[in-house]
Amino acid sequence: MKQLNENIINLQVVENAFNAASLFININPINTDIQNELKRETRLAQVKQIVKDELGTIKNSSDILYSNHKDLKTMVSCLRNLLIIDKLDLDFIAPKVNQDDLDKVMLAFIKTTGKAEFDETQVVQSFGAGYIMKMLLNEYLRARELYLTYSDEDALYSELKALKEKLDTASLAKDTVEIQAHKLKSEIETHELKLKNALSEQSRFYEAQINELNKEIDRLKINLDAEMKNREELFQLREFFIDLKNDYSPTDTSLDLSRFIANKKLLIIGGTPSWRKRLEAKFPTILTADGFNDKIELRSYGEVDFVLFYSSYMSHKTYYKTVDFIRANDIPAGYIGRTNMDLVEFEIAEELNKRLAAH
Repeated sequence: MKQLNENIINLQVVENAFNAASLFININPINTDIQNELKRETRLAQVKQIVKDELGTIKNSSDILYSNHKDLKTMVSCLRNLLIIDKLDLDFIAPKVNQDDLDKVMLAFIKTTGKAEFDETQVVQSFGAGYIMKMLLNEYLRARELYLTYSDEDALYSELKALKEKLDTASLAKDTVEIQAHKLKSEIETHELKLKNALSEQSRFYEAQINELNKEIDRLKINLDAEMKNREELFQLREFFIDLKNDYSPTDTSLDLSRFIANKKLLIIGGTPSWRKRLEAKFPTILTADGFNDKIELRSYGEVDFVLFYSSYMSHKTYYKTVDFIRANDIPAGYIGRTNMDLVEFEIAEELNKRLAAH
């Protein structure tokens, strides 16, 4: 009977121990799964709404540390000053706002009361103080983790050694890459120089060809212009001789010669001295020259606007010398052949009207 009672007592002790362990595991906050509790806590939404109504949306730490809320400002300022006295500035401790941290601060407040309704002032003040405490706690946990991680000198030495080996390997790889890069850069510069020289040489070759072609084009243009002038002169001579053969008479006797020579300098080469004298007497502004003066200096007449040849009374040498001059100076020219002063007046007027209009 005594043995039976002892067994019952022992079983009771074991049962009590299990119950105590169960309570410790399930009720003690240290062993509680906080994330699950945050999901299950129905009052958390109520506290969140109070915080939002009183403080607005919390976007960063300054919304709490520099809030102008009457129930929060004094308490937060006091805690800030307390930390500053010990050379701790919350501006350098508080990181970006983490919603999980805010939820844990609210959960801590909820655990202090069993009420279903909350006092707004208590919520705001507890939230502000709790946030500061949570920031300090995070820094403590971070420092603790660093200490535990690097407190073992052997482990720290091994890690430093491994890091040094990685650094040496990376430095060696860097040096190798730099050597290769320098080599590639030199090769690129060499190829670029060769390509530049080749392009420059080819460019000079093509430029020389283009210059020669341009010179040839210029020569051909000059020849073409000369040929066109020759053709024009031949055409004028053809017309002139046809007119002579047909005993040409001016068709338009209404043309006024004075109007054509009013602002033009006209030079007539050839004709008998008496004919030239009669012409100059009637039209003093018309210049005349001896058609047999092989040493004629046409520049002495200044800028001439038009030249007429009295071809039946002039030498070939004077004619060709004059032709060279008017070609070089692009001066329009024509031919006349009448001796009668009235007819020659109309002939000159008609020739000027025809040639100046076409030039």
